[in-house]
Amino acid sequence: MIALVMFLACLLMLALDFPVAFTFGGYAPESAAMGAVGAIILALMGRKLRFSMLHQVAMEITQINAIMFTILAGATFYSLIHSGLASWRH
Repeated sequence: MIALVMFLACLLMLALDFPVAFTFGGYAPESAAMGAVGAIILALMGRKLRFSMLHQVAMEITQINAIMFTILAGATFYSLIHSGLASWRH
């Protein structure tokens, strides 16, 4: 019975997500936000949401964002150094 309720909740989430995605031009942030809210609602319905779980997810997301920012900052620095050296020679 619980599996059926969760399945129907997932279908409802998809049914709500598609119009939002197409209304706003199909951008990923809106769909991601709807998915996150839907996942939290499903976890609340299944009584499996705990603060420790939210804390762990927040820490992992922060770590991934820091890694991505470091890679982008390094690539930008690398590009600026090479463009600066190229203009220095001519």
